Amino acid sequence: MQFVGLNGLYAAAIDSGAAVIANDPAHHPRHNDRIPAGHPPMQAFLGLPIFRDGRIVGSVGLANRPGGYDQALADYLQPVVDSCSQLIDALKDQQALQESENQLRQLCNSLQQLIWTATPDTRCDFLSRQWEEYTGRPASEQLGRAWMAQIHPEDQGRLNAAWESCIARGENLRIDLRIRRHDGQYRWFDTRASALKDREGKLIRWIGSNTDVQVEREMMAALSEARRIISQGQRLGHFASWAADLKQGRWFIPDFTPIVDWPPGEYNCAQLLQLAHAEDVANLQQAWREAEAGTAPFDIKCRIRHRGELRWVHLTAEFERTPEGKAERAAGVARDITREVAAEEQIRQFNDSLERRVKERTAELAAANHELEGFAYAVSHDLRAPLRAITGFSQALLEDYGDKLEGEAREFLDEIIRGGRHLGELIDGLLTLSRCTRGELRREPVDISALAEAMAREIRSHQRGAHFTLEVEPGIQVQGDPAMLEVVMRNLMENAWKYSAHQKAPHIRVYADSITADTVAWCVADNGAGFDMNYANKLFKPFQRLHRQSEFAGTGIGLATVQRIIHRHGGDITASSAVNQGAVFRITLPT
Repeated sequence: MQFVGLNGLYAAAIDSGAAVIANDPAHHPRHNDRIPAGHPPMQAFLGLPIFRDGRIVGSVGLANRPGGYDQALADYLQPVVDSCSQLIDALKDQQALQESENQLRQLCNSLQQLIWTATPDTRCDFLSRQWEEYTGRPASEQLGRAWMAQIHPEDQGRLNAAWESCIARGENLRIDLRIRRHDGQYRWFDTRASALKDREGKLIRWIGSNTDVQVEREMMAALSEARRIISQGQRLGHFASWAADLKQGRWFIPDFTPIVDWPPGEYNCAQLLQLAHAEDVANLQQAWREAEAGTAPFDIKCRIRHRGELRWVHLTAEFERTPEGKAERAAGVARDITREVAAEEQIRQFNDSLERRVKERTAELAAANHELEGFAYAVSHDLRAPLRAITGFSQALLEDYGDKLEGEAREFLDEIIRGGRHLGELIDGLLTLSRCTRGELRREPVDISALAEAMAREIRSHQRGAHFTLEVEPGIQVQGDPAMLEVVMRNLMENAWKYSAHQKAPHIRVYADSITADTVAWCVADNGAGFDMNYANKLFKPFQRLHRQSEFAGTGIGLATVQRIIHRHGGDITASSAVNQGAVFRITLPT
């Protein structure tokens, strides 16, 4: 330590390092006139140096003792002066320590973490303001071991065990645990404690902190759940995602198991190409080069071999590029499409087989149609000729010899004529039913409203006494075969007249039911006899009739013919009715 500007008796003890005795100060060699203002005249003086750790750090001056000073007194006072110096230093150190502790407390109270200190035996002796605010209790009530009451019961045992282990090993503490908040809720904290040791390595204090990690844990839990869902989705979808650092030539695959049982990690291009089928390697490399250059997307199907098993995978990728367009990173998906490829092959084989079967069935159908045409020709020519002979000669016999026939004979002859005519109607119906399933189906606009009017005129001209009212909605237009739809309307209109003829005021109505972009539906309704809906399933079957012949004559073929024509057009026909409540036939055709 250097002393600047000191002289006179005050500095003599510092300069010499020994006691300075001047019982006649005015004649001492170091005497000067520099006496502090207000100081009485100096009659005797004793200066003692102050030592600390063997160094002079100052001096103490005594003056004007009656009788002066001697060396014995100086020797007696020197230890007292040195002790005072040490006491002053201790007081300064204590003051500095107190200031340091105050600064530390202020620092602890300014942090977001919950700060605390504890004795070596883990008894808490300080809790920060944040701890008090979080727990809602004064620090004085939580010192010692009382603070443990704020720790979740399930975590207290873990904390004690961890602390004992740290003490035994001389290590710092780190543990995640739950601390109760003032509202009773527990939150997770990252708890850490540093062991302060003296120069000999002895533990003297714990300084700890608790950092709220509730949000982080919730985020990690959500991230873990998201990863689990993604991993599960990849397994269910049979695909694996990957990322590539093109600068480093590394591919990172977090989960490869949906494709092959390789562990997660980093792979290089050569390792991945080992999986590819030898015949597909060149195509893979070419596709990757084009995609990396930006001239084509990376989207390719190839084969891989793993543990002797051949699989198909679908590879796609997107690239991250520099402003200059150079690819730096890539991310993509590898999807196992082995089942899809196998299914496609099965479909192809099925289609080939189906096409072959269709050709065979078409040929069989053509042959059947040819036979049907032959049958129709035979019916038309070979059956009609003898039928005409039977009915013709029976009619001639009735006309020429009817007056000579007895009662029953004439009735028998009438029955033969009626049966022949009915058989002729059946033959005509069968021929019509046959023709509606053969031949080319022409599609052109057909005016259903006009067709209904024409059929009504035909009925009135052919049926004597056919009096009925007709209500037709104008402008019902459909697409279909004109000849076939004429057969449909003739059957429906004749049925409507036949079953409503016995009403006092027969009424037939033709109207549009619904018209959409895809379909047109229209109805033919009457107020006639109707039918029981319990037997509606028989309505469109050939030769099935819901009324006795004596009530309403017919062959049972008309509605079957109508249904086949409508179905051949790709449409549908339904009926609704009740006994003696009339009937409604609804026809739907595609536009």
